[in-house]
Amino acid sequence: MLYPAELRAHIWIVTATFAPRQWLRLGAGLAVALGLAGATAEAAAEATEEAGWVAVGEALVIELDSGERLRLAELAPEVPAATLRALLGGARLTFEPVGARQRTGHLPALVWEPGHASLQARLVEQGLAQVWPSHDAALATALLALEDAARTAGRGLWGSGDFRVLEATPTPSVEGFAIFRGEVVSVGRTDRFLYLNFGARFRESVSVRIRPRDGRSWGLTNRLDDLVGQRIEVRGFAFEDGGPMLELDHPAQLRVVD
Repeated sequence: MLYPAELRAHIWIVTATFAPRQWLRLGAGLAVALGLAGATAEAAAEATEEAGWVAVGEALVIELDSGERLRLAELAPEVPAATLRALLGGARLTFEPVGARQRTGHLPALVWEPGHASLQARLVEQGLAQVWPSHDAALATALLALEDAARTAGRGLWGSGDFRVLEATPTPSVEGFAIFRGEVVSVGRTDRFLYLNFGARFRESVSVRIRPRDGRSWGLTNRLDDLVGQRIEVRGFAFEDGGPMLELDHPAQLRVVD
């Protein structure tokens, strides 16, 4: 599964705009996240903080002894607190912020226990969480590779059928986080949104909308027509707007598939 070449190039441009020191630190954090040989929390020490945790809440939120509340970045929040709590064997966590603080006060972060891959990687690899790219393209790409492997192997909730990829047309009523696949049959443009349509009747099939400013920043606006006839995979929170709809706000929420 690949991003369109144009999006791959743009993602590199976006991530490379970090200051050099930030980019190097993020690379160390990603090595730990994926559990690469020789990668340790100490390797990323300058970029990270360590703290004790006191509680695990719903929506992948961990409360630290400092009062800080972390949200596991790049994952769909529909993971039971008990599932996350079961992974935590120690009293200390290391974390690296990967996005701006949310309006809820939560800080999106890459989180791991010393000596382990990140909590994100462990949840995704075991088929216990789905990837929802929201902040960092490099981290999302790494986690999507783990999700692909877990899906193919039928691990965890992929094997039980609780996690599944839905065909975009026709589709039943869907609420909450969802992953859809289908062939783009047409595109549309208005002042408010760009649209990718999976069926001739939008009330019966999923449509995807993208804000024009995002389409421009992703390098997608002038290439929208290139997606017609291609099968793509999109992910996000489904809602009704005259028909089933997803709104994308990160380029890694769209992938071209074979």
